[in-house]
Amino acid sequence: MEHKPSSTTILHKKVAVNCLMKKPRPKSSTGIRRQTLLQLKQENLANKSPASTPDTRLLDGYTKVKKLGSGGFGTVWHVVEASTNSSFALKQIPKDNAIINTAVASGIVEARVGQKLFPTVDVVGDKLIQYLNPSISQLDDTFITPNQEESVPSESTKFIAQLYRVVETKQDIWLLFEQGGDTLHNSLFEIKGDFYQGSRTYKIIHRPLYIAMRENISILKIFLRQLIASVQTLNQHQLVHADIKPDNILVSHYFENGRLELSTKLIDFGSSFSSLSPRLTSATTPEYVPPDVLELIRTKYNANHIKLYFQEHCCPHSFDMWSVGCVFLEIACGVPIWFSYKSRVDTGSNTPQQPWVTGLMSSTGRKSDKIAQRQVYVAGNLEKCIRKSPGMNIDSKRWKHGIELLQKMLAISPSQRISPQDALAHPFLKRS
Repeated sequence: MEHKPSSTTILHKKVAVNCLMKKPRPKSSTGIRRQTLLQLKQENLANKSPASTPDTRLLDGYTKVKKLGSGGFGTVWHVVEASTNSSFALKQIPKDNAIINTAVASGIVEARVGQKLFPTVDVVGDKLIQYLNPSISQLDDTFITPNQEESVPSESTKFIAQLYRVVETKQDIWLLFEQGGDTLHNSLFEIKGDFYQGSRTYKIIHRPLYIAMRENISILKIFLRQLIASVQTLNQHQLVHADIKPDNILVSHYFENGRLELSTKLIDFGSSFSSLSPRLTSATTPEYVPPDVLELIRTKYNANHIKLYFQEHCCPHSFDMWSVGCVFLEIACGVPIWFSYKSRVDTGSNTPQQPWVTGLMSSTGRKSDKIAQRQVYVAGNLEKCIRKSPGMNIDSKRWKHGIELLQKMLAISPSQRISPQDALAHPFLKRS
């Protein structure tokens, strides 16, 4: 008797044959492209020698000693020049195989400002300038004034870190500066993580320079005079720094014959612009930016609107003098104004425990509209806010006229902010 396969067996065979005959589905072009890019990236990483990484690349004639700091716009190194054994600060900005990027654009702006302030800058290679999009930085209009051939007197730039060389290599742009001290932030505060009743908190420790300023207000006044003098120099040449904050101020201090000597240097001009051709960038630190400018950045006004606003409402010093006022406020209150985390200031074991504090201009998430609201409130209630902070005693005779000067720096209306010339002549800073 002939055996007939069951219907189930026939179905299984058909499935098996179809599976064998079925052609593989081709990958989509997108999938192939993604795989190819990933493979290329992996191959590049595998083939890349350690010498090709930014940290291991060197500028001829200089030896890297240590890294001083790094950020989105490059890395700053302490270097020693082989021929003279002199120390410098060298900013390295990787080009990342791009014709232009934000970091490179910032570096070129900084180089142009350096050339404007220090005409003896040595420039080696400058090809990228021709590719710079005018919308990023109007270099020709921004940094060349009718007196472009006139050298800036060295005395007027003594509180600005000097730029010596600009070198463009295949992979990097290098900016060689004089070596200054530590940042103002690091000189004033140390912030440490802490725990309180099982919750993450922070401890803010006042460093020796802060204590010296608190105990001897003349040291604070010396610092303010030097910082304002640097803004005055910029103002004379229609330049706006646009990112003055404690991390962009270097201070070196030492004791000589029992007296503390202080030297201040303003650094990092990558966000700078001319008051004649203003531009705004989100790279600036919002807590130190005036509320009116924060509003312009938040609403993303176009370049023509920004220029018109500055012409109608601002003076060349309006932006930077607000930022100087924020630095002054930070010293007065004893807490970084941007620090939004719950913290206590450590004033020593022999003093009562300090209350919980946060930075006066801080906002969770660092949203510009919230920061602007805080700025307006603090500017209108300066004495109240500082008295509640673990900083300086503004009721002492030594602080006479101090709050008045701070109020003029932090005027909400940009046209009402005190100029650097008037600030240096103010009773609080005027030399007796």
